[in-house]
Formats: sequence, structure tokens, C-alpha cells
Amino acid sequence: MNEDNDVAGPEEASFGTDGPAPGIRPPRKSGGETTVHRNRNERGLVASRKNGIPTPWKREAERDLMHLLECAPEVRSYEGRQDTIAVNVDGEIREHRVQFKVEVADASGRAHTVMVDVFGSLDGAKGRLVDAVADHYSARAIHYVAITEAEVARQPRLGNAKAILAGGAVEPPEDFLLALPAALARAPATLGELERALSDWRPAAPIEPPTPLRNLIYAAALRGCLRLELHKEPISEHTPILT
Repeated sequence: MNEDNDVAGPEEASFGTDGPAPGIRPPRKSGGETTVHRNRNERGLVASRKNGIPTPWKREAERDLMHLLECAPEVRSYEGRQDTIAVNVDGEIREHRVQFKVEVADASGRAHTVMVDVFGSLDGAKGRLVDAVADHYSARAIHYVAITEAEVARQPRLGNAKAILAGGAVEPPEDFLLALPAALARAPATLGELERALSDWRPAAPIEPPTPLRNLIYAAALRGCLRLELHKEPISEHTPILT
């Protein structure tokens, strides 16, 4: 199986990271998961809130990247399995299929597209392929980024994303979402402080099954109501809330 056609990955410092990391190579010029055996090319599905439909994955790196994308506030949506393109690598025309098309909002809220691949390594021939694909998309004013599987798997970020997706796979009651802005207005610095600011909140109707307050906060974070720092330490009551 051609590795070029069976990989995935994110942008700049990877989506939702706090700065460039060694496993990412930018171009030179510029929910939870449900495993379902569908066919030999798909190993499972990620239940994507951002896409509104289950999204298939073939490799664990793809699945884990989708978990990161689901938790990245700047990511609006993403699609897998893009059309094949032809690129010139060392004088040879090669076909390549970029794994993800990601719609990202910048600081002003303007949306732009990032094409993303994940590779085991960015050295040698793979690096030259990355440069050729970057040139292809740069000529079309589209940003392209390649990232290593090791960067996708970087901890504690990936473990934190999975914890938020698992805990936040609930529908928070409307009265909780209405109470949350007032609690955030108290400027809690950490997740624990936010929990204490919400300690007097009681649901207008019983939640079935009963849901821990922290899981409701995770669900709110997945809906863009707040941002948690996921990159430096395993998530805990000391996790900073980002402004």
C-alpha cells in the first residue's frame, strides 16, 4: 500500500497547538469514536460534531488527528480523501492524494482552507514530495502542511483531546449554557475555579443519566463556549482557561 495515499495531518504548529513543533514541516513558500468495520479501506468512524456526520478513518494517525481537529476551536470543519493531484518529484510525475481539507478561521474570523498530510517521516524522498505538493497548492493560493505521526501523537495534547471528547459526548442543558457566561465573567483562571464558580448551578430538570459538572464543561468547550489549555499538562483542576 502506498504510504502517500494512506495518511493524514494539521496546520502550522498543528491545529490547537501553542507553537511550532519539531515534527511539523510547513511549505517552503509560505466526539468520540465509533469503530465500525465497513470495508478493507476503512477501519472505523469518528463521530464528528464539526462535520455533522461520521467521518471514516483508515489509520490510527488519521483517527487521532480528527480527535485533535474536533477539539481545536479554530477548526470549523474538515473533509478526508481529497482528489488525486499530479506533482513533479525529482523530474518524475507522481500522483498524490492529500488526506484532509480543513476549514480554519483566523483571528479575525475569516475562513481559509488548509490541505493536510501526515507522514511517518519528512526526510529524504518524502520531504521532496512534501515540497512538490506545497508548490502545487501555493500556485493555487492554498496553504498546505505536512506533519509527522509523532507530532499527532504528542502528549499530553492527544490524551487531553480524547478525554474531552469522551467526557463531553453529552448534550448540555440549555440552562447550563446560559449559566456558563456569568461564571466565566468571574474570570476563573483554571478549570477547578470554573467548577467552583458553577457549584451553585442546578439543572432545571434532572439530567439522565446524571452527568458530572466537568463533563458539561467539556461539552461546552467542544461547542466553542470556552477554551482550555491542552498542550502542557494532563487535564486537571489546574488546567488554565484561555481567554
